[in-house]
Amino acid sequence: PIDLTAVTAVCHAQGRPMRTAVVVDGTQSVGAVPTDVKAAGVDFLAASVHKWLLGPYGCSLLYVGPEYLNTPQFQPIVHDEHSYAHMASADVEVPFDMAVPGYPTELTAAASRADGGGRPNPILLPMIENGLSWVLRLQPARVAATVQPLVTLLRQRCEELGLWVPRATGPHIIGVGPGQRDACPDQPAVTAWVAAAAAHLKRHKIYVSAKVKVLRVAPHVYNTVEDVEVFVRVLGEFVAGRRGAKL
Repeated sequence: PIDLTAVTAVCHAQGRPMRTAVVVDGTQSVGAVPTDVKAAGVDFLAASVHKWLLGPYGCSLLYVGPEYLNTPQFQPIVHDEHSYAHMASADVEVPFDMAVPGYPTELTAAASRADGGGRPNPILLPMIENGLSWVLRLQPARVAATVQPLVTLLRQRCEELGLWVPRATGPHIIGVGPGQRDACPDQPAVTAWVAAAAAHLKRHKIYVSAKVKVLRVAPHVYNTVEDVEVFVRVLGEFVAGRRGAKL
C-alpha cells in the first residue's frame, strides 16, 4: 500500500520551490483500507462510490483540503448556480436585482462548489447513503483485517499453481496472471489468457475482473477460506487444461 503520509511529507516539504498538491484517486481502497485524509495531509481525494463504498454507479465523492478549499485555484468545472454561496438549496430562487451588476459571484465555501448542476439524483443518493452507513458499520480497519488473510492465502495458492502474483499488494486486493509455464510470450497472449481464465471462472459462478495483464481478485467480508479454496481449485482446473493442451 502507498504511505500517503510519506508522500505528502515529500510534496509539502519546506525546501521545495513550490508546494505540490497531493491528488489521490481512492476508488480502489477507500472503504476497505483505513484512510485519514486529514492526518495524511492529502489535498484532494476522489472516490467513486460503486466499489468499496458499496454504492451504485454514477457518483463520486470528493474531499478538498483546507489549503485549497477557499482559494481561487479551486474552481468548479461547470459554473452552475448551485456552486455559489447565495444558493441555500436546489430550491432557492434568486430574483434578479437591477441595482446589482449581474448575479452574485461568490462561490460557496465548501467542496459542494464542485457539484454538478441540476437536482441531485433522488434514486442514487439514498443508495449512496445506505452504502456509506454500511461502510461505517463495517469499519475499513476491520474490513482490511478480515480480508488480508484471504489475500495472503490467495497469493500462496496461486504461487503453488505457478502463476504470477505481484511482490506487494494491498490487504484487500491481488492480481493474478499467467506464469512462466503458461507460455504467454507477448501482451496479446497474456490478455487472451486473462480473458479465458475470467470466462472459465464465471461459468462456475466465480466473478473477478479481467484486466489487461491480470485477474483482479478482491474478496470482501462475506468471503471465507472455503471460497478461496474453491477459487483456486477452479482456476487450477483451467490452468491444467491450458498447459495440457500446449504439450
